[in-house]
Amino acid sequence: MPARTPNKDLRSLLHESRWTQDALARAVNGRASLQGVRFAYDRTSVSHWLSGTRPRGKAMIFICEALSLRLGRIITPSDAGFNALPDSTTRHLEMSPSPARALAALLGSTPERATYEFSPVPLPKPPSSPVEPAPNSEAECFFQTLLSTCGTGCVAGPLHAYLASVTGPRLSARPSQADIGETARLVLLLGRTYEGQLHHGKAQQAYITAMSYAWHARDLDTWAIAVCALSIQATGLRHHRTGHRLACSAVDVADSCLPATSALLLAQLGVTTAYLHSAMESSAHVDQARALASQVPRNSHHACPLGPCTRLDATVEHQAAIAALALGNRTQAIGSLERALLLTDPADRHGSVLITASMAIQLAEAGHVEASLAYSDELLLAAAQIRSTSAAQMVRQWNSTAGQLRRSQVQFRAPDNWQGTGTARRGQPSTSCGRREAIAGTTIRL
Repeated sequence: MPARTPNKDLRSLLHESRWTQDALARAVNGRASLQGVRFAYDRTSVSHWLSGTRPRGKAMIFICEALSLRLGRIITPSDAGFNALPDSTTRHLEMSPSPARALAALLGSTPERATYEFSPVPLPKPPSSPVEPAPNSEAECFFQTLLSTCGTGCVAGPLHAYLASVTGPRLSARPSQADIGETARLVLLLGRTYEGQLHHGKAQQAYITAMSYAWHARDLDTWAIAVCALSIQATGLRHHRTGHRLACSAVDVADSCLPATSALLLAQLGVTTAYLHSAMESSAHVDQARALASQVPRNSHHACPLGPCTRLDATVEHQAAIAALALGNRTQAIGSLERALLLTDPADRHGSVLITASMAIQLAEAGHVEASLAYSDELLLAAAQIRSTSAAQMVRQWNSTAGQLRRSQVQFRAPDNWQGTGTARRGQPSTSCGRREAIAGTTIRL
């Protein structure tokens, strides 16, 4: 039996990644879990790979994926030293993960759980020699408009079909840098639809794939927004330190990005800093984000919408509200949400529902039930016009919170400085006390 040859290529990549053998094993197990595959590799397994043993089955692909994410570039099986071809299975795995195959793997995957248990967290590296971001294509504008008008549930299916039938064949040919950049932005939008439907594992994989495409297209803005999307998801799933590290990784390139992108990155850094209980730093980051957002024309939409709203200034105010809540300042959060409502585009139904629901929930939890119920007509009407699992979940949370407080028969009153409701921000008169009393006596059911 021939002696095994040590895998010097894999050892070199492991040294470059600054991972221990145990850390690589955990990263591979985590990547596999996103695909519904259960591995239990440990330090001993990695030691065998370094000594020349070939990984079995699909493990080779997950090793390359973990190293690609860690190093910020695509690592093929050949790069990792797995260049022997003993059988047809290994020949199939040896194929380089081309852009078309990466897209097919994303569209055909079914992971449902987002995994952020890597230790240390694999932080991506930005693309070198970035190019100026290209303007949005007609397809990007169409799907972004569809999302803001009809919700994430109406976008996932058509966008999935477009990527499979139009983008996939385009990538199978010789795609240009612009084609790969457009694919990155569309896949990023697909991740948003997955996250809106609460499919966190699929959303995470879409964000990572978008980050890889953006890296190859040298699109620094889309790359940074994809990293920021991972940070937002990690923070929402209570992986606060991971979210903060990802946000810091994105902000490191903010000076080289457009003002709109930098505003988004700084706003998210303000959120993650707030969860780490650093009020002064969080406030400074949010103020910087607001200053940058003020430089962007109000009627312009950021290239890759990341927050709930299409308008940048409304998204920044929404992030400021999350940061205030993380610091325990509900009054400040309500003020930020009120400003976000005023800035939200009237045509942006999806963003309007999310911001209005957040506002109603915070008012109800603060004990201002009548003020919260004053949003009922607008909220329920808008929620019925869109399809979004996350929006429906927020509406149910508001309905439950307000209902429990009403049944407790505790006397509440609206804040003394309360000026109006969601209808007032559209240029209509504020809700009268008589209507509030009428609404307060009703039972809201979804």
